[in-house]
Amino acid sequence: MPGKTVWWWIGRGGGYKDIIQSDDQPESRLRAKDISLDWLRARLKGVWIDSIVLDKENSILKIKSLNEEKEIYFGYKDNVLNFIDITKNEKSLSLFFSKSGNHEVVLPPINLDFDIVKQAEDINPLSKNNDWLNTIASKSSSEKERKLTRKIKNIKKDIEKLKLYETLYDVARNPDSLENMSIYNLENIKIKFKKTMNIHQKADLIFGKAKAYKKAIEIQTKRLEETIKQQQKKDDYLVNDKPFALNWRFNPPKNKIKDDPSDVKAQYFFNEDFKIAIGLNAKSNDYLRKTWAKKGDIWVHIENSTGAHLFIKSKRVPDLSEWECFASLLKEYSKYPATEISIVWTENQHVKPIKGKAGLVKFSKEKRLSLNYKKEWMNLLSLRSN
Repeated sequence: MPGKTVWWWIGRGGGYKDIIQSDDQPESRLRAKDISLDWLRARLKGVWIDSIVLDKENSILKIKSLNEEKEIYFGYKDNVLNFIDITKNEKSLSLFFSKSGNHEVVLPPINLDFDIVKQAEDINPLSKNNDWLNTIASKSSSEKERKLTRKIKNIKKDIEKLKLYETLYDVARNPDSLENMSIYNLENIKIKFKKTMNIHQKADLIFGKAKAYKKAIEIQTKRLEETIKQQQKKDDYLVNDKPFALNWRFNPPKNKIKDDPSDVKAQYFFNEDFKIAIGLNAKSNDYLRKTWAKKGDIWVHIENSTGAHLFIKSKRVPDLSEWECFASLLKEYSKYPATEISIVWTENQHVKPIKGKAGLVKFSKEKRLSLNYKKEWMNLLSLRSN
């Protein structure tokens, strides 16, 4: 507005699911990039705004264009910020849903599907002296402190291991002891030799490993110095929210396509946290288990049912809401009829084939979950933060 700036404080979910108008600018430590908000700005580009009204009862922001041809509702659904963009035609309404990325043409009136959020009456989060600001920053600071401390500990541990290069150099310089060895062991280092290798070739192999370890010490030492400096700059700690990733890639990388035999039918999904592959027939299930998935990857299947095998690459075990999405994915690709899905999962190394029967496996050390079907599984996963 001419001569005045209005700020909207928008929570990212959880206990801060509110939209509040203020004349105060939020502190930089609380501000985080959000893809859905950037997307909303893009759809408003070039539009003359007539009014921005907050439905305080439900925490929904209503934005109307000057000629009333466009109206946007912005709020929360399933703990995620999203919006509905409505364009009015003569008789119908054209709706765009940020949550699904879908367009729909409907007749008025419409039913707005948002979470109902009631604001706390006894809390004024706009006060810069309020305790909750410091609470968020303090939690973020403590978490980052723990991560950096853990990182420093791990780097130091790696450096100690890499210092074994000196011993490896000594062995390479005096290779007589390697003559009858097929494997050289040094603490947790294991170097295998080919049967055709003489002692000098074995020494060259150990020398190469020692050289690589010595170079790695330089890299790790630099990482350690940078991490310690980062730990000392406590004033730089911010609320650690990363932007949502709205879109998944539905095709495997080009090198993966080349590696796949022509008769293998599989679907691949990727986002920041997970790399997922699902077999579309028995032979493909076997191929993914043997070739695409590694020992520590997760194998998932609907219990006591025929159908697709799901393989998950990740640095962490999925949380419960993510398991619901994976179970829903399996239901769709397995054509499983029920909406309550019982899955079984284990690490890929505990899944063994049954000889002569394609797609059939036996497994051990498994875990079981009973979950409900989520029709919007794809969007729920694609909108999740780190």
